[in-house]
Amino acid sequence: MRRSLAFALMLSFGHASVAMGGETLLQSGQRIITRQAAAPAVSPTTTLETKRLRADAAGRSALQGQGTLAQSGMRARNKFLIGLGIAAAFAGVALAIDGGVEDSTPSSRGER
Repeated sequence: MRRSLAFALMLSFGHASVAMGGETLLQSGQRIITRQAAAPAVSPTTTLETKRLRADAAGRSALQGQGTLAQSGMRARNKFLIGLGIAAAFAGVALAIDGGVEDSTPSSRGER
């Protein structure tokens, strides 16, 4: 069993290219440190302003979100038919699930 498992692992991982592994941890660390040293320093006020602008943009987009079904501009008849279709689909799924359940309790078999 162990031999077959080891053989299966060799076959599954043997074809993987070295490119999937990427760089070593040391190379990755050196690359990150080099980038950080070359990057200009960011002032604290710039960071705070950026956070404030992001928060303002998120608040505005949340306030201007999509409307509800009541605000969609559809006729009341279409909305009613959509609701009726959803209810019929739910009832159909519930009945299909209920019909596939085995009645094995004594009361459902008439033994009480």
